Amino acid sequence: NIQMPHQWLEGNLPVSSKCAVCEKTCGSVL
Repeated sequence: NIQMPHQWLEGNLPVSSKCAVCEKTCGSVL
């Protein structure tokens, strides 16, 4: 499990990545 800051840039995470803060599915699709 890699904890990321509550921010991400397009393309730097897989689409299936989950945000560790908001616990919502986050990924390259904004």
